[in-house]
Amino acid sequence: MENITIEIPLQQIQLPPHNMRKTIDRDKIFELLSDIKENGLINPITVRPIAYCSADGDSEEYKTTDSYRHQREMHYELVAGQCRYLAHQFGGIANIKATVRDLTDDEAFSIMTSENLARVDVDPVDDATHVLHLMTKKNGDVGAVAKIVKRSRDWVEARIIVAQMDDDFKAALQARKIPLGVAIALQGIEDALDRKAILEMAYTQGISIFMANYYVAQWKAGLFGHA
Repeated sequence: MENITIEIPLQQIQLPPHNMRKTIDRDKIFELLSDIKENGLINPITVRPIAYCSADGDSEEYKTTDSYRHQREMHYELVAGQCRYLAHQFGGIANIKATVRDLTDDEAFSIMTSENLARVDVDPVDDATHVLHLMTKKNGDVGAVAKIVKRSRDWVEARIIVAQMDDDFKAALQARKIPLGVAIALQGIEDALDRKAILEMAYTQGISIFMANYYVAQWKAGLFGHA
C-alpha cells in the first residue's frame, strides 16, 4: 500500500502497547491544542493499519483494494505524533489528519524512536524503558537494537543501565536533578544505602562526573560507606 494522508476518527487509533513516551507535559499539550485550533494541524501524525472490518456482500476483489480498506472501519496504531494525538483528544476534536503507512514492528519502532530522540525534553528513563523492550524482542542483541534506534552501542548500553537503576535515581533523572552521566557513574557504588547517600549529596551540593567517579573510587577502596 502506498502512503496516504486521510482524516481518521480518533476512536479508531490506539497507542502502541509499549509506548515510548510515558511522561507528558500537560501544559505543552494544551499549548499545542490552542495552536491546532487556530492554525489547524500542520504536520499529520503517522499511523499503521492493524485491523479492519469487512462487510457482507463485498467482493473479494474489492476487499483487496486500498479504497476498500480505508472506507471500512479500520483500526490503526499510532507510530509518531503522540502529543498531536493527545491534543486532539483533550480538545474533543473527533478526527485527526494522519499519514497511513504499512510498517513492520522494527520500522515502527525506528520511526517512534527517531521522533522521540529529536525532542528537546528527552527523558532518559522513557528511552531506557523503550530500549529494554527492544532488547527483549531482539533477544539481548545490543547491535540489533542500536540499528533500530539509529544510535551507538554505547548509547544503548547506557540506557540499559538506566533501566536497571533504583527508583530514586530514575526519579532524579526525570526531575532533572542530576545529569545522566553522573547517575550512570554512581552505579559503580554497589551498596544501595551508600549509593543513595551520594545521590542525596548530589541533590544538595551538585556533583560533576569527575566527582562521581572519585566517590566511586573512594568507595571501592573502602574509604567510605556505612559498612
